[in-house]
Amino acid sequence: MDLRILKSMTALVLVVFMFFGAAAHLEASEGIGQFDLDVIFVIDGSGSMNFADPDGLAKVAANLFIDMNEGTDSRAGYVLYSHVIREQRDLTDLVSFSRDIKNSISGFTYSGWTDIDLGLRTAFEMFEREAAQGTNVRQPAIILLSDGNVHMPGWGVEGETPSDQIALMRQAAHTNLISDLQANNPDIPIFTIGFNFDGTLDMDLMTSIADITGGDVFETSDAADLPSILREIYTQLTGARSTNILVYPVTGLPQSVTIPITDNSIHRAIITIMSSQSISDISLANPAGGAGDYVVNTDPSGIYTVLTVMQPEIGNWTLTFTGTEGDTVSVDLISIYDMSLVFDLPRTSPLEAEFSWRMEDEMGIAITDENLISQLAPIIRITNIETGEVTAAAFSFGQMEMTLPMEAGVFTAYLELDDHGIVRTSNIHQFEVTAAPPPTPLLGMGDVSVTMWTIFSPERSIALNEVINFTQENRPIEVVADFGPWISHLEWEYISAVELINLRATSAGSAEIRVIAMDVHGNEIVFFVVVNIISGWIPIIAGIVLLLLVAALVVILKIINKPRLSDPMSKLYIKMSLPASVHAEYPPEAALALPRVKGKKTLRALIADNIAVSEPYRIAFESIAWFADGTTLSAKTKSQLEIKVPQDPRFTVKIDKNTGRDTVLLDKNSGTEIRIGFNSGGGYGEYDEYIINLGNTDGGNMHNMAAPMDDGWGMQQTPQQTNSSDDFW
Repeated sequence: MDLRILKSMTALVLVVFMFFGAAAHLEASEGIGQFDLDVIFVIDGSGSMNFADPDGLAKVAANLFIDMNEGTDSRAGYVLYSHVIREQRDLTDLVSFSRDIKNSISGFTYSGWTDIDLGLRTAFEMFEREAAQGTNVRQPAIILLSDGNVHMPGWGVEGETPSDQIALMRQAAHTNLISDLQANNPDIPIFTIGFNFDGTLDMDLMTSIADITGGDVFETSDAADLPSILREIYTQLTGARSTNILVYPVTGLPQSVTIPITDNSIHRAIITIMSSQSISDISLANPAGGAGDYVVNTDPSGIYTVLTVMQPEIGNWTLTFTGTEGDTVSVDLISIYDMSLVFDLPRTSPLEAEFSWRMEDEMGIAITDENLISQLAPIIRITNIETGEVTAAAFSFGQMEMTLPMEAGVFTAYLELDDHGIVRTSNIHQFEVTAAPPPTPLLGMGDVSVTMWTIFSPERSIALNEVINFTQENRPIEVVADFGPWISHLEWEYISAVELINLRATSAGSAEIRVIAMDVHGNEIVFFVVVNIISGWIPIIAGIVLLLLVAALVVILKIINKPRLSDPMSKLYIKMSLPASVHAEYPPEAALALPRVKGKKTLRALIADNIAVSEPYRIAFESIAWFADGTTLSAKTKSQLEIKVPQDPRFTVKIDKNTGRDTVLLDKNSGTEIRIGFNSGGGYGEYDEYIINLGNTDGGNMHNMAAPMDDGWGMQQTPQQTNSSDDFW
């Protein structure tokens, strides 16, 4: 089997193991968190390491990793091997014994043959004893520090034993070791660090060990490599975020470095300073410029310094130190987030599931830091329990909820997170997705009848749910209309986005449209839309005719109801006395007939209608034509006559009734005298008048007015009297 594939499979098993192990631990012990490790360093103490690691970097690496766990409940142990176990220490509390363990490791010397298998088996046995005692509740790991070369007693040395024979022995040892690991690997990852100062590192063996156990492999011959290697191992085990701040030469004078803390969710910040020579005058200032609160740990050999800050405030911290001129310094930052990735129980509905997640701190409180959340995009891994098929889907950055289509079945799922150095694996949930129920059939609600007008309401919309019953799972619904004669009267459109049928009338007529609706499941239903289109001109013409009829009726009613004079008021008696200055034939007294129709007449028109006296009266009124033309007579009631008399600035018009007015009403028992005066011009102060008597034909009334009158030539006349009983009251 390909070692890379085997490594991936083993890593997946390790994730599950770590999850269940962590869950068991949380139930068994309080105070132990996700960053607490059980690490056993398997250190190659053979003589070949004097050449592969002349600077003792393996011991430095072990001590640096111990100091990186400052402030946790982690434990550490070690196995120093050659061809025998030279020294070992079971897992020990670092809170109390970290300095003791570091001093022990620093005192190691390299000597003897090499049996890597012995060293690893001893480390596994130490974990087995912990398991038997029920104390291995932390996350386990083995860090192998070696040149990878196996050389056992009896093999001789180069020159005594042929090199090809030694190669065969080494290959056999490799094969046995790999077989044992494949058969008995207890799901404990082995991280291998190969030291290659002399170029003799057996990288194939170191890679195989890491691949089989789900660890990782690294190579180094320089102390400057150690921080990045250990940062990588630490982040893989704990999910911490690691950053290299800088690598630069030392001036021998105080130098400052900015340490950025980018969000407020960091539980612990670890700053490592690696140099080949010791540094001094180390200080760390918080973003406000004050002295920071931190713990300092140093390597017994003076190669590195570790500063640990608990819950650092957000902002730029300033690290200041003094080194040895010409040396090179590497500054690294590990940001530890004491939080867990929590996967919520999926919410399911037929053929889909909704997934959500959150980050919680060590107290179980949800973390809402936008700066942090926006950088995270977990991957959900879903396994179909029946088929074993695994699918994966990624959340977008900052997205905390996602709905996925699913097939029916029972599934397990968990989340993996590896963003910006934050690595987490969530809890696992089992859930079931049900099959979709049989699709709801489309149900018709009957045909639709629509009346439209070509002018007033040429458009009409019909909602699809007015015609058929359907549910959400029927959507979207396709609606089409059969072509037919209706297209000469109508325009048809179905708008699926709003589920509306739009009709537009183009001409009058009748139309029956056959409509077919089909849903996504193939259900189909047919209904009809019956449309009656009426010309819009019909109501317009009908309205015009109605208005004309109403107008005619109004006119008729006015004519019918218009007052008319009845006898004897239908006859007007008129008598005139003319001034001497007017030379005209004396007009006779006359009874002028007023028409009994509606309306009014001027005095001149009335005179013209009475031919017998029209000429004398026309001549008599020539001098005061304005009076004859402007005087109007009209029926006010059946027995009352209204006379309107004009005024002229050249004449003085006086009426014996209603003096000062230009209108007089005459009833059947009344009459009136109108005097029109003017200056005759015959001499100073000469004043003449026209005297006009108007009234009905009642002899008594007019007789009372029949005083002798000047005939215009100095003659006096008496009004004629009529004895006809038809003309008088």
